[in-house]
Order: sequence, then C-alpha cells, then structure tokens
Amino acid sequence: MSKARREYRAILDACLADDGDRAATLTRAYILDASHSLVALLKRERKDQD
Repeated sequence: MSKARREYRAILDACLADDGDRAATLTRAYILDASHSLVALLKRERKDQD
C-alpha cells in the first residue's frame, strides 16, 4: 500500500471513529507533506532547466 493510501486510510479511520481532532491533525500533516514534496519537485525541475 502506498504512503498516500495509508495516510488517507488513517484519516478515514479517524473520521469513522468520530475523532475529529485526530482527523484534522492527520489531514494537516498530509497536506503539509504533500506541499513540501511539491516544492522540492519544482525546485529540482527548475534546477534541471538552468
């Protein structure tokens, strides 16, 4: 199972358990991690173009 799928599943499990605080924490972490990965990718691509 991919990292993204595991993270999504954890968020879903928190929601199903009616644990909104945990779901929010996991969602925030998921979004921050994805944004950091995207920024790193864009920096690498920019560097490759120079």
